Amino acid sequence: MSAVGVVSQLPLSGCDARTGIDIEGREASSQEPTRAHWRFVISDYFRAMGIQLLEGRLLTEQDAQENAPPVVVINRTMAATYWPGQSPIGKRLRVNGAQEWFTIIGVVRDVNH
Repeated sequence: MSAVGVVSQLPLSGCDARTGIDIEGREASSQEPTRAHWRFVISDYFRAMGIQLLEGRLLTEQDAQENAPPVVVINRTMAATYWPGQSPIGKRLRVNGAQEWFTIIGVVRDVNH
């Protein structure tokens, strides 16, 4: 079986992208800012890299369609940090100040970067 994936910053490349995020239902705090490292990927990236799905589902080609609702896959650390003791599936987040909310559809294992 083979797979092809694309990612905006390769693991271990030295490149990184981190931004503030808003989590629906959570008050922003200047004492403890809410941040996430993010990557843009295409649907087969996780399979190509052998990144295990822990909960929910991975991205599909349908998620990239023009009228598809915005969705996101997060890692185990983010899930445990912002939704401890509960499932993050169905929860929503957005880049600070943006209008568009992304619904969490999956949780994958952590990857060394």
